[in-house]
Amino acid sequence: MRRFFTPFLFCLLIGLTTWPAPSHTYAQQEAEIPLTRAVLYASGVGFFEHLGEVEGEAQVDLEFSGDDINDLLQSLVLEDFGGGVVSAVTYDSREPLSRTLGAFAIDLTAGATMSNLLRQARGHQIEVSLADGDALKGRIVDVEQRPDPVGDHVIDAEVLLLKTLTGLRSVPLRDVFELRLLDKQLEEDFQKALELLASTRATDKKSIRLHFGGQGERTVRIGYIQEFPVWKTSYRLVLSPDGQPYLQGWAIVENLTERDWNDVQLTLVSGQPISFIMNLHQPLYIQRPRVSPEVQGTLRPQVYEQDLTVDAPAEVRGRFQGKPVRSADPAQRVFAGGGFGGGGFGGGMGGFGESQTPDAPTFDLRQGAAQLAETGEVGELFRYEIKSPVRLARRKSAMLPVVNAEVQAEKLAMYNPDVHAEHPLGGLRVKNTTDLHLMAGPIAVFDEGEFAGDARIAETAPGEDRLISYALDLNLEVKMTAKEPTRSLAAVKIISGRGETVYRWTREHHYVVKNSDDQAKRVLVEQPIDAEWELTSPKSPLEKTRSLYRFSVSAPPGETISFEVVEQKTSREEFLLLSAENDQLAVYMSHNAASPEVQQALSQVSQLRAALQEAEQILQSTLSEISEITQDQNRIRQNMQALDRDSALYRRYVEKFTQQEDQIETLRQRSSQQRKAVASARQRLSNFIEDLNVE
Repeated sequence: MRRFFTPFLFCLLIGLTTWPAPSHTYAQQEAEIPLTRAVLYASGVGFFEHLGEVEGEAQVDLEFSGDDINDLLQSLVLEDFGGGVVSAVTYDSREPLSRTLGAFAIDLTAGATMSNLLRQARGHQIEVSLADGDALKGRIVDVEQRPDPVGDHVIDAEVLLLKTLTGLRSVPLRDVFELRLLDKQLEEDFQKALELLASTRATDKKSIRLHFGGQGERTVRIGYIQEFPVWKTSYRLVLSPDGQPYLQGWAIVENLTERDWNDVQLTLVSGQPISFIMNLHQPLYIQRPRVSPEVQGTLRPQVYEQDLTVDAPAEVRGRFQGKPVRSADPAQRVFAGGGFGGGGFGGGMGGFGESQTPDAPTFDLRQGAAQLAETGEVGELFRYEIKSPVRLARRKSAMLPVVNAEVQAEKLAMYNPDVHAEHPLGGLRVKNTTDLHLMAGPIAVFDEGEFAGDARIAETAPGEDRLISYALDLNLEVKMTAKEPTRSLAAVKIISGRGETVYRWTREHHYVVKNSDDQAKRVLVEQPIDAEWELTSPKSPLEKTRSLYRFSVSAPPGETISFEVVEQKTSREEFLLLSAENDQLAVYMSHNAASPEVQQALSQVSQLRAALQEAEQILQSTLSEISEITQDQNRIRQNMQALDRDSALYRRYVEKFTQQEDQIETLRQRSSQQRKAVASARQRLSNFIEDLNVE
């Protein structure tokens, strides 16, 4: 058995119109290959597998929406068993509309106004019918604008210049009633351009033709990825006081393909494999530079980039290997290897199932194409395999049962003031005791035969539990009171000569729970997590999510209980030992938040600061005395200017002035010593606190 792998690049190349015709002639036999398997993903794509019989030289036509062609070219995989080969894959190319229109004699990509069209047809013969019934034939020279007075205004009027047999005629375009192209080729191009514009707005259906070459009757298989609606799940949870809760799950599937599903084996896959769309259908053109001929025929100097390829063996050996995942039904076996979504076209991706052809080995990509790099598992997705083949007409939807099993559930109430400030929500803690991965979806809850409410559940793996809420519990009332945060001194430190105080902030949330029911209830209280605050009471919550604490409270019937949640955080403030107030230091030295070592260090700092302040006060006193004498000398100097030098008062002022000069001299000598004493006291204080580290 030979197989052929057709990656999207290969499909793109062989679909070009320049692809040479095969050396052999295809038979006119057309084969219909039915859809046998569909794998739907929660990421918005589906994998579809056709399996059927062909005979001799055969061709298979598949029709898709134009938007799906890119997915097909990106993922198409083919197999021809029994010695056959896939000889070609052809499809209609899609050239960019602007490029196609630009190839016509009249380009409709620009503004299709009368004047624009006429300018493009310059030199061609036309016939125009005028509003007055006259008709003219001639060749188009150009369309120009001329000023035309209209009432009190002048407007620019477009005028057609036409070369007739009698001469050059000017025809205002506003007078042209009808225009006919006399050039047959130009008329045909114009008509084709209009038809092309109309066709782009028609229903976009594209055909892919697969050519299988071989002899005799044999099996072929076709697989591809296609954009597809996300499949969804919904659940029903039935509660009973006499037995285990029972969970029923349904998968909601829409068949929006172009064909009916008749006995299709359906697989539903959860998870989020990466899927994207690349435009492979539309040809791409590279903008080439325009180069003028060299006048003297000289060659331009070339610059060559270095080779960045990695050395590799001349022949790539090995095999795409993976781990076969077996299921109870042999028709559901798939190949779980590396590749798209962590499962290639198998495993998590569902992909090609194990061949339904006798003795067909596992999918082998080595036949008919270049070898792929060896890879392994990169992840595993969960899947539901529908045991019975599915029949679903196109454009129809269906609900398929996927879960029917008992689960464990505990009744409780969940209170969150941001959801409802007064009453908690009644709900359940549901544990997935099945062996299935439960997809996220809505749950209709029935309690003792009555509808109790709707809930939503997140994805739940086997053995995990989830909280769900479905009704407001009016028999429970909760009041939450948040107190203003308080601050207290927690520690005093000295780090590298700087003082640091650590304050402890405390905030409390007070909850009061009243149970008016005749049965005891368990309440889960939810409180947001603030990264700045640390929980201190209770020491730990019952549960901690990404954003919430959950605390468990037992509420006896007919009673009111209360509890508190206490959180703390710390803040730090720095102060300078040199400039801190004495009263501030006194508070820190006497506070029990300061260690004995810190208290002793602060005491020494206080003593050294007191010595410095005393020296500064003595110096200040001397400087003040000098200032007073200087001011008195200024007064005497002014008085002496008004006196006779021979008067007794003048001589008295001179004597006093002399005495004051002697005092100033003495005080200045004293202040010099006092300045040294201040500097010495400041140096002792600075040396003490410079490298002081005490906690």
